[in-house]
Amino acid sequence: MEKILTIVIPTYNMQDYLRRCLDSLIVPEEQMKHLEVLVVNDGSKDNSSAIAHEYQDKYPDTFRVIDKENGNYGSCVNRGLKEATGKYIKILDADDWFDTSGLVNLTRELFSINVDVVVTDFVFVNGNMNKIRNWKLLCPAYTRMSLKELLHYSPVGIVMHAICYRTNLLKEISYVQPEGISYTDQIWINEPLAKAKDIIYFPILVYKYLIGREGQTVDPKISLKNIKHHIDCALVMVKSIDSVQRNTVSWDFLTYRAVHTIKNIYIMFLNMENPDIELMDAFDKKIELLNKELYDSLDHVVLHPLIKLHYIKNWRIDHSYKFGWCEKLMLKCSSILYKFICRKKR
Repeated sequence: MEKILTIVIPTYNMQDYLRRCLDSLIVPEEQMKHLEVLVVNDGSKDNSSAIAHEYQDKYPDTFRVIDKENGNYGSCVNRGLKEATGKYIKILDADDWFDTSGLVNLTRELFSINVDVVVTDFVFVNGNMNKIRNWKLLCPAYTRMSLKELLHYSPVGIVMHAICYRTNLLKEISYVQPEGISYTDQIWINEPLAKAKDIIYFPILVYKYLIGREGQTVDPKISLKNIKHHIDCALVMVKSIDSVQRNTVSWDFLTYRAVHTIKNIYIMFLNMENPDIELMDAFDKKIELLNKELYDSLDHVVLHPLIKLHYIKNWRIDHSYKFGWCEKLMLKCSSILYKFICRKKR
C-alpha cells in the first residue's frame, strides 16, 4: 500500500505522554492505510518502547518501532528519514500530538498535490490542555507559491511544527540533521526550505504543541543553560549559506535566518549573570572565520528599531559589557508587544 505520509516520532523517556501522542494518529482505515508512523526510541529507560510496541502489534501496517541506542534528537530524525517510505514526511515530538480530524484532512489533501513543502496550522497548548494561541500563515491557501512569495508573508520562514517535506527533497539534497545537540528544529526548517521549489499552505490545524512541560528545552532557564547548543546550531546555519547560489532568494533567506539566530544568542548571553566570555569569544571568532561578510554586518545590529543600541558591537569593543535595566526593560516591552500583535493576527 502506498504511504502518502511518514510521521517520525523521536522518543526518549516519554511514557507519560506517548499514548496521547499515538492515540491522536488513530484515524479511519481509509487514511490509516496510507500512513506510516515511525516511533524512534532513543534508548529510553522507561516504558516508552513497550508502549510503542503495543501500537505496532495492534496496527502493524502503520506503526513501526525503531529501538536504538541513545544519540539525541538529531539521530532519531536521521534514522526516521532513512527508513521513511511516505511521499511526505513530518516530525511529531512524543510529548505533542496531532489534531486527529486535521490529520485526516491533511492526508486527503496530500494525494492531490505534488510540491516540496506543505505548511499547516498548529496551536500552542499548556499543561491543562488550554489553548494559548494559534499559529496560522496569513497568505493565500491551496495555492502553490515560491520561497520568495512565502517570505513575503513570513520573513523568518516556517516553524518545524507547521511543516511537511516531500521526502525525496531531503534525500536529493543529502540532508542530515545535526546529532548530539538540542534545538536542531531550527536546522530542519533552514536549508531544506531554502532549496524547495514550490510550497503550498493548507489552513488545517494539525499539530498541538505542548508548552510548559518540566524539563522542556524551550524553558527559558534550560535554554540559557544550553547556550552552547544554540551556538552549535547557529554555526551550522552560517555554514549552510554557502550551499546556495549567492544573491538569490535562498541565499538571502539563509543569511537572514543565521543573523536572526545569532542576534538571539547574543541577547541570551548579555542577559546572563555570569556569562562564559571565552565561549562567546570563540563563537564570535568562528563566525568571522566562516563568513566575514556576515560577521561585519553584526556590528550594525540594533536591539530595537527605535533605539539604535548596537549591542553586539558594544560587546566586541568591551567584553565586560552586559545588559543593564534599560536594555532588559526594552526587551520585556518588545516581548509583550510581539505577543499582543500575534494574538491580534491569529
